[in-house]
Amino acid sequence: MIRFTQVCRQNLRKVDIFARFGGEEFVVLLPEADLNQAQETAERIRKIVEDTTLNIDGHQFKMTASFGVSAFEGKQDTLGLLLQKSDKALYAAKDKGRNMVVCVE
Repeated sequence: MIRFTQVCRQNLRKVDIFARFGGEEFVVLLPEADLNQAQETAERIRKIVEDTTLNIDGHQFKMTASFGVSAFEGKQDTLGLLLQKSDKALYAAKDKGRNMVVCVE
């Protein structure tokens, strides 16, 4: 998880917020990014994670990551609703085979 965190932080803007949400789930808030920009950011990080090799005790391991992406759509949206939409998209990515980005509006 440490290497995953490093990869994410190195590929986000200074204004972005990266936090562990629980277990092996993380949340990234991208201020002033629309759904398209958020999807592009998630896909770029997903590819970097996929290309990252971990060397542990002489053994090499690959990582993958699934991303659920959503965006604030209007004043009626709350942080809780945004997280629910992102979680729904994340589980759709996992159900479709993992190691992908799924967006939900």
